Amino acid sequence: MRQAPTLKPLPQLRRRAWLTGTRAWLAGLGLVAVLLVGLIARDTVLAKPAAATIRTASADRGTVTSVVSGTGSLVPAGRMNVNFRVGGILSEVDIRVGDTVKTGQVLARLDSTTQQAALSQAQASLASAQANLKATQTPLTSAQVAQLQHQVSAAQQNYNDTVASVNATNQADATTVANDQAKVNTDCGIDPGSIACTQDKTLLANDQSKQHMDAISGQSRINSSSQQVTSSRDNLAVQTQVKPNALASAQAQVASAQAQVQAAQLALNQTTLTAPTSGVVISLSGVSGESVAGGGSGATAQAPGSLAPQPASSSDTGSGGSSGFMVIDDTSSYVAVMAFPETDAARLAANQTAALTFDAKTNLTISCHVLSLSPSATVV
Repeated sequence: MRQAPTLKPLPQLRRRAWLTGTRAWLAGLGLVAVLLVGLIARDTVLAKPAAATIRTASADRGTVTSVVSGTGSLVPAGRMNVNFRVGGILSEVDIRVGDTVKTGQVLARLDSTTQQAALSQAQASLASAQANLKATQTPLTSAQVAQLQHQVSAAQQNYNDTVASVNATNQADATTVANDQAKVNTDCGIDPGSIACTQDKTLLANDQSKQHMDAISGQSRINSSSQQVTSSRDNLAVQTQVKPNALASAQAQVASAQAQVQAAQLALNQTTLTAPTSGVVISLSGVSGESVAGGGSGATAQAPGSLAPQPASSSDTGSGGSSGFMVIDDTSSYVAVMAFPETDAARLAANQTAALTFDAKTNLTISCHVLSLSPSATVV
């Protein structure tokens, strides 16, 4: 019979305490960090997304309004500096400051004595040139032609008569010399030393000399008569035929004289100053008897899109820089001229709607539109 085993107690193991001191603190901090990470992960990564709220609306077109404000002045739509184009002495001034004038109305005049004299002289030169042209263009009447032809016939007849007269004289001289020669031959043949022979030779010499002189004189008369015939024929041809060169010269003289008349008339007209536009006279410089220099048209700096003066720069004085013998404002319409900063000007465009308010009338608002923008900046 087997004997039952006996149970003996195991030897007890001794545990070492390692969570003491610094290790215990580190273990506690690590546990706290793990808990924080877990909480954050639960609320972010592991959290279920909340259901999104969806709002719906109908799409529609609308107008986005952008307002740009500026301050300026309300001025007449047009302003003109009016000056005489020529200098002179004021003889009359027909308007005053504040008067309303109409286009073409006479405003003032200069002494025009010199210009009037120049015009009269030019008109006289034109009349002379026109008469010369008419004489060149107009053919002669039948009576005038007949008179010229009669002059030709008379000159020809005079030539014929002269030739006949000279021929008769020459024939008579030849006969006389022949008779003298025959007598010399007879008397000197009988007695060469006789008085009759000597007298006959002297007479022959005289008649021969006369024959020679008559021949020279006769030829001179014939030549003169021939020249008269040629001259009368040339005169007839010139008077009855129009030469192109003469006609062109006469026409050029008329054109030159007409240009001189136009220039003189323009100079005379420029001594009278008329209103180039309707409006109100806002300034006037000069009275009768004073000397005025010719200045042409004025030099008002204009606002864009109108004849109104632009805003004066910081270096300018006055408003708009207007100057001249006379300044006229066109008050039929007005424009508001104002300056904007560059940032606001970039948002403006022509034909945009606008509204004007006035400091003097707080309850007055006028609808308008942008007329134009200046292409360049102005320092104000």
